Amino acid sequence: MRLSVILATYNRPHYLRLSLSALLDQGGAGDYEGGVADDGSREDTRTVVEELAAGAEAPVSHAWHEDRGFRLAAIRNLAVTKATGDYLIFMDDDCVAPSSFLRRFRSLIRDGEVVAGERVNLSEAFTREVVEGSISLGRL
Repeated sequence: MRLSVILATYNRPHYLRLSLSALLDQGGAGDYEGGVADDGSREDTRTVVEELAAGAEAPVSHAWHEDRGFRLAAIRNLAVTKATGDYLIFMDDDCVAPSSFLRRFRSLIRDGEVVAGERVNLSEAFTREVVEGSISLGRL
């Protein structure tokens, strides 16, 4: 079973770099793909996606549309049209998946059921240190 993980983003390339890197470090590259649902970000976001996709074992798609205000649902829908997985997982660019995320997700899948999860919110100060690189999340 192939998983498609779609990360929603808007002008936060520093967050996207962390979240997409963690996603692409899951192992089992043939079993999943990453997708970025970009709600009209500047060019620096595209650069992050291209840099990480170039060195990734798993494929990464980038859905983008012009910035005409908040249109998250529309860009997620466009990202879904690019996805090839049997299951879709939706995340935001400020979520960093632990290294066991996809393995755990697979263990929860049952026909006819929806899997939902929660995230752990970190303090603003801790998040800033991670984004600036002074704290490493290592292998979560």
